[in-house]
Amino acid sequence: MKMKKFNKTTTSKRKLIKRLIDSLEDKIDRIAVLMSEYPKGKDFKKVAQKLGA
Repeated sequence: MKMKKFNKTTTSKRKLIKRLIDSLEDKIDRIAVLMSEYPKGKDFKKVAQKLGA
């Protein structure tokens, strides 16, 4: 019984970590797209505001 409960908690933690990593990857992709849209001389604050940072 204890093992079953333990497995359940580790699975939920793993899912939570996976969700966090996925959301981070999405944000990184969005930043990469925005950075490629803007020329290098452009102000970075405008990029950050577009991201909602």
